[in-house]
Amino acid sequence: LRFPVKSLELTLVPMALLAGSGVAAATAAARPLVIAAVVTAAALAVLAITFAMSDAFRATLTRAFFVESLPRASAMLLSQSFIHAAVASALFLLAIESRREFAIAALVLLDLAFAGWRVNPYAPRELFDTPPLAATIRSILTDHGKLYRTPDPYVQRLNVPANENVWLAWWDLQLLSRYTAATFGIPLVFHEDYDGLALLRMKRMTEGLSTMPWTRRLNVLSAAGATAIVTPDAIQSPLVDVVKTVRGASGAPLYVYRNRASRPARFAATSVVIRDDAQAFSRLSSLPFDANTVILSDGIAAAGQPRVPATVRIVGRTDNEWSAEVEAPCGGWVVFAETWFPGWRVRVDGAERPLVRADVAFSAVQVPAGHHIVTKTYRPILPLAGLAGSVLTALFLAFFRFNQ
Repeated sequence: LRFPVKSLELTLVPMALLAGSGVAAATAAARPLVIAAVVTAAALAVLAITFAMSDAFRATLTRAFFVESLPRASAMLLSQSFIHAAVASALFLLAIESRREFAIAALVLLDLAFAGWRVNPYAPRELFDTPPLAATIRSILTDHGKLYRTPDPYVQRLNVPANENVWLAWWDLQLLSRYTAATFGIPLVFHEDYDGLALLRMKRMTEGLSTMPWTRRLNVLSAAGATAIVTPDAIQSPLVDVVKTVRGASGAPLYVYRNRASRPARFAATSVVIRDDAQAFSRLSSLPFDANTVILSDGIAAAGQPRVPATVRIVGRTDNEWSAEVEAPCGGWVVFAETWFPGWRVRVDGAERPLVRADVAFSAVQVPAGHHIVTKTYRPILPLAGLAGSVLTALFLAFFRFNQ
């Protein structure tokens, strides 16, 4: 579902069978096939030479297949691939003419070995050792907070299976670039949506943050529970402290900040109802973050005490469950800096309560005054419906099979 192009792997076996059938036909009575092989080898040779010698032809061809022109180094690697294909076609022609199956098999093995000699067949275990930057972020996220990492500038890469990719991946892991912080168990917020599966509200907030000045961006990040911030920007705000400075991919400094205003889970006595997402996001970013106020997508606004000595202590947390202990001197809302999504259910002292959307894309539950235990669990209906459909289908197939 994330990368449908991977379904092409299913074609490898039928393509191999077709290739074997073609070789059998070529070795039987192959004069027309030999002519076709000669033409193919010659065409590949002309293509390789033209691609290597003509800048205009190379730019036109790469733009047609890769949307934009490739860097010269990547284009030269592609040219080498064309030359490899031309030489392999010529040798394959000779192997067919020899009509010796072992020669054809040896050529296939030689061709694969030559094509893959630069390929790293495995990623060394050291690649995934926790880098110093990840250890620093973990020390900041002791209160179940999240990391906000400003996106890196887009760098075009040719996805070829070469050893260089290991070092590119190593560099990303060292700097926690391109969502790699999740590799080390670090939760992120407002990250890059590579596969287009992010919730629309989160995507819009992420895009809006990228153009905001840091004075407004920090208001949203504090409501979103972003305790750690990694960015090349020098932030001037009393809300953040510089924890560490590292060298970025471009050689410029990369700053690690602790956001002291962040609240992964908080109690809010005052609620404001704004049903329009754009207006709610504008208010959330334009006003200084107030942990005692929550913006609800629906309900009734309530003016609570301006500063209540309430506490929300997270006592347990997994991917599918939260548990928090709340002490509130008045009625209000427990606000979770976790994305609102259908399937989450919340209970207050064992009694189920409605979970509402808060602060544009996050969630909250109403609680009365006093001491409470709030649990939030993810129990979606769709997987159960899918399981029921699979079971019914299996029963139908079994019934059909044994009643023929």
